[in-house]
Amino acid sequence: MKYRNKIEIVADILSVAREGARKTHIIYRGNLSFKLANIYLDVVVRAGLIRFDSDNGHYLLTEKGKRFLGKFHKYSKYAKNLEKQSTLVNKEKVSLEEMCFATNLPNNNDNLVKGDEPNKGNEVKQVGNKYSYKKLG
Repeated sequence: MKYRNKIEIVADILSVAREGARKTHIIYRGNLSFKLANIYLDVVVRAGLIRFDSDNGHYLLTEKGKRFLGKFHKYSKYAKNLEKQSTLVNKEKVSLEEMCFATNLPNNNDNLVKGDEPNKGNEVKQVGNKYSYKKLG
């Protein structure tokens, strides 16, 4: 299960209230506890994103709430693209590291001399992203 951040929870509540919804409907469709729903409903009403219609007991999306949802969907699309790009960049970084360091340098947790590798007789230490070499003997 993916945990939602505050903005995602607000967007879920607004989406449910788009056509008008009772609190129980928001709790159920928004996947919220009663306590959390009360907290967030208070927040979004105070922010002017939804309003409560006491005549029929429904929460309704306001114009500001519609603008919020539009901006949220745009943000969500950007974030998803950025996440994909970040994943690709990290895969390329790992590939490059494997090409350079797979047989020549110790793993991040190692701090020892590699016996049969090209740097035999050298001590190789990694500190952060940097490597230092020390001639033994």
